[in-house]
Amino acid sequence: MAKIHVVKQAYEADVLAAKVDDPRDADILVFLEPGGARAIGDARWFYTAKFQATTKLFWAGPEDAGALKVFFVEAESEAKWVKDHGLRGQL
Repeated sequence: MAKIHVVKQAYEADVLAAKVDDPRDADILVFLEPGGARAIGDARWFYTAKFQATTKLFWAGPEDAGALKVFFVEAESEAKWVKDHGLRGQL
């Protein structure tokens, strides 16, 4: 389940992430869920402002600083890992 909160400083984060413009550059294709109950698995995220409700704290930065490269998709069925990554199964 990926209920995430975006922090302002990299040192506060569990995951350093970067949004990429091309899905071929991504490690994971992410679908943003409108509600927290459907945010299951690594690739379906729900943004929450409630710090206590998060599963991971993310910092969004430039592509060269991100350990996880993310591309956002429009369809839930497209959400998936596209490359092997150490964070697989941990979001």
